[in-house]
Parts: sequence; structure tokens; C-alpha cells
Amino acid sequence: MPVAGNTSKGKKVRKIRRRKKYKVVKLNESTYKSETKTSTFKVVPLSMPPPQPSFNFRARLLQSRTKNQRLTKMEQAGLQHKNKWFAATRPARC
Repeated sequence: MPVAGNTSKGKKVRKIRRRKKYKVVKLNESTYKSETKTSTFKVVPLSMPPPQPSFNFRARLLQSRTKNQRLTKMEQAGLQHKNKWFAATRPARC
């Protein structure tokens, strides 16, 4: 007695496609280049420390976005309606 499950003779068997692996070329001690069909990537191993940013991008962006809205202390002192708004939105200093 055969112990096989229900198999249909009309079904086609799909071939399993294997992904083509990337071709990696060593450029120097710590840098590699990975090539695919359409593009090339520079690969840096995890053993190397990441480079430090030359400037704080987020801080500069925030500063440039809000530079027109910033008030100096002299300007703020002369504007009573804005003093009420500043007091309501800023925590009190102890």
C-alpha cells in the first residue's frame, strides 16, 4: 500500500530560483566593493568605527528653521502680548 498523499498528475512542479549572490571585490585593507547587475555599493566592515559627523545636522536645521522667530531679550521685554504667551508656554524658572 503506498503511503503517499494526494498528488495530482496535472500540476506542474515549480523550479526553485536561487538568488544570484553579489560579487564582492576587495579594494584595500578595510574597503570592499559589492557589485550587482545594475549597481555598485561600497561596503565598509563593522570592525571599523563609524566616522564622526562634522557638524550636528539636526541642530543646524532647527536653528535655520526658527531663526526668524527668535526674539532677543530686548525685543521680548518690549512686547507685552508676547510676554503673556511666553509665560503660558514656557515652564516657570525656579
